[in-house]
Parts: sequence; C-alpha cells; structure tokens
Amino acid sequence: HDGHTRATRMGDENDAVADEGDWYAALVAGEHVGDWLDTVRNAKIPPGRRTRAARQLAEKVAADRTYADEAREGDAADVCEAAARDIPEGDDDERLVAMREAFKSCAAACRAAAQDGGARERSFSFEGGREVVV
Repeated sequence: HDGHTRATRMGDENDAVADEGDWYAALVAGEHVGDWLDTVRNAKIPPGRRTRAARQLAEKVAADRTYADEAREGDAADVCEAAARDIPEGDDDERLVAMREAFKSCAAACRAAAQDGGARERSFSFEGGREVVV
C-alpha cells in the first residue's frame, strides 16, 4: 500500500508543478500581451514599433492558447480595431498603411483564436489551500 500511496502523492506533486507552470505561463503571457497592447494604443510610439507589436501579438495568439486567453481577457481584438480606425484611411504613408493592416490582422487573429478555443476557466491551487481562478 505504501508504494501506491507514494506514487499517488508523486502524481499529485507533478500536477501541482504543472499547475504552477501553467500559472507562471499565464502570468508571462499576460505581461507580454499587456505590453504589446500598450504599444498598439500609444499613438506617440513610432509606427514601426506599433506594427511590430501587433504582429508579435497576432503570431503568439495564433500559436499559443495561453496568449490567446490573455488577449481575450485584455480585449485585444477591440483594442486593435480601435487603433486601426484611428489611422486616417486617406493617408497613403506606407508605414501607416502597414500599421493599419497589422492592427486589422491582429484583431482578426485574436477573434479567430477566441472562437477556436472559446472561454476556458482554469484554477490553480498552491500550498496552503489557496486557489486562484483564471
């Protein structure tokens, strides 16, 4: 019986480590998504940096469920659409056109990822019985 109990306990420890890893991944993803959205929102930042931020966000959201979840929580699609609308349509400056397209693509990637996986709630438990629901 002792061997079985120890194996169960070890499995529980592995689950706790996995949960903590998921929690940490969500924390890091949330930081990155927040930084990218701050850059997208800020009209004082040069167009090249804003375009890069939108592209990086779109790539991560498409490739990583954790980033997609964080983008949904941060209303990234709405933020990117609003930023695209703020760029005058008549302006044919290449940098602004590229930035508007990057914002539109990012919004589309965020919407697609949100529909793909839908809302998902995760809970993480830590030693001491504290539970965090994300």
